[in-house]
Amino acid sequence: MLHLIGTYLPRALRYIVWDPLWRMPERDKVLYLTFDDGPDPDATPQLLEIFEKHQAHATFFLRGDHAEQHPQIVRALTAAGHTIGNHTYSHASAWKVHHSEYAEELSRATEILNGLAGAPVRWMRPPFGKFTPRTLIWCKHAGQKLVMWDVLPCDFVAGITADQIARRTQRFMRAGSIVCLHDNHKSRQVTPAAMRELLPRLIDSGWTCAALPAEQPVPKESVPLLRSE
Repeated sequence: MLHLIGTYLPRALRYIVWDPLWRMPERDKVLYLTFDDGPDPDATPQLLEIFEKHQAHATFFLRGDHAEQHPQIVRALTAAGHTIGNHTYSHASAWKVHHSEYAEELSRATEILNGLAGAPVRWMRPPFGKFTPRTLIWCKHAGQKLVMWDVLPCDFVAGITADQIARRTQRFMRAGSIVCLHDNHKSRQVTPAAMRELLPRLIDSGWTCAALPAEQPVPKESVPLLRSE
């Protein structure tokens, strides 16, 4: 049931909260697989190998603290042509911390990721998919686009299988879909296995797995900084 809510609710919210990116404007068979919470020393290298084998690409929304611990994996992701995005420094929830603390989380992660990638990070995904109007203001000021999703296979749920993840992705995906997956300790046993199963099916069916553009031109707007109070 959670995967249905996590897929259909964003599809409805995109007509109400239009500023985040919920789905790419594609008409062709292009799918955007995204992974949150990494880099993970086990799951992320597996994903790198799988995507290289199938000449596919993805977007990895990285935690700043994990990037600090595994800088070589971050560099490997960018060297392989994948896009990296901001997932805060320590996986903070915008609904639980003060906006100034959350802004510091985003800024700290940005500094780390920019240094490792050698280029500005252009995408941001809020942990748990939770954001506030101030989050959107921060993103506009920083030149980052807040990215949500329109397919949530729930690879983080206990007991889920690789086959379920692959089948749910195929069932709900459409041209331009952004699929939210994870490379963390909860999903490391199933998500790479699901990608081994899924990618050959997609490619055989004429689909392309692409990363969000690393150089996406996100216009900066004149908005106020988030300040501590």
